[in-house]
Amino acid sequence: MAYQFQEETTVGDALSQLPAGCDVQMWTGSAWSHNNWDGEYWDDEDQALIEGQAFFVKNTSSTNFTVTFTGTIDFGSNYISFTSNVVKYVALYRPVAGFLQTDFGYTPHTNDVIKRWTGSAWSTYTFDPETLEWDPTEPEVRVGEGFMVVPAQDNEWALLPITNATPVIGYTQIIVPSTNIENGWYLTSNPFKTVDNGIEFVIPPDTNFVPLGTYVYKYAPLAGSWDIAQLGTDGYGYPAWDQSWTLETGEGFGILNVTTNNLLLEFSGIVCTGNLTNHLYAGLNLVGSPVPVCMDLVTNMYYPVVNGDEVKFSWPGLGYITRTWSVDGWDGVYPTNVVSGVQPIVADGWWADVATETNWVWQFTIGD
Repeated sequence: MAYQFQEETTVGDALSQLPAGCDVQMWTGSAWSHNNWDGEYWDDEDQALIEGQAFFVKNTSSTNFTVTFTGTIDFGSNYISFTSNVVKYVALYRPVAGFLQTDFGYTPHTNDVIKRWTGSAWSTYTFDPETLEWDPTEPEVRVGEGFMVVPAQDNEWALLPITNATPVIGYTQIIVPSTNIENGWYLTSNPFKTVDNGIEFVIPPDTNFVPLGTYVYKYAPLAGSWDIAQLGTDGYGYPAWDQSWTLETGEGFGILNVTTNNLLLEFSGIVCTGNLTNHLYAGLNLVGSPVPVCMDLVTNMYYPVVNGDEVKFSWPGLGYITRTWSVDGWDGVYPTNVVSGVQPIVADGWWADVATETNWVWQFTIGD
């Protein structure tokens, strides 16, 4: 796990929502320290959590839980120093996801080793001295994730400042129903900008969050057909999607949960601003909001409508909810009891059935 905000906090302030019996473990340089939570007090309430710090939280309960951190994003320069062959547990200073070298400027030396904890074992990545490439692949880190570095020589990793127009990092979660409800089917969308909006960044192939066998359905409006990706394993046995799509910001897609448990799906990335455009073809389109907001679709989100246009939302246990536009506004019944308008929830996906090809253009600024 990682703490990725500027404000220094403490275990007592940041982690007291955990179930009783949990243990925070931090590497001291030679051994692991343990800080236990009895449900009311920590052994050390004042143990510091600082920006870019990696640590373990051991869940001793039988129930999964979510840990949420909030704070100010550091857009300045940061540096992490490494000593040859000395193990160090580190994290990115910002809550973003991507490839360690390509996206975040880590300069590898031959025989450098990076290790990521998968929940049950370490995934190991070595910078090969012969190919000068990562074996088996370049290490990829997720939001809120720490990792181990075993450097082959002294090194300094410079995380350069973000100098463009103060981007805002966002995070949201949705629940994909189990196979007991709607057969596990849910329409959602990507409300953020990730590294390149590749499926492996929008929905990282981590089986601690997304079970093997999960399907993602991407609709091709001109062909009127689905493209389908499934989470399986690659040639090395690591979880991987069998397609290399992008899931663009504001693109809707279907997800099929193949298990009998609800799936907690996480989205994170940069909140887009400026002129945002979704192209709508005549007929059916699968779309979503290009920003993580819950607003009236027409009044606040400037969604273009003409008489007869329809939107269809998938609501677990309720099937499809259809609203049709006329001169009097939307008709039909909406589950939120908003009769006069339509307000998609954050990361909702929906069918847009439009009469005429058009662009949905939205000028968005933070605070709208």
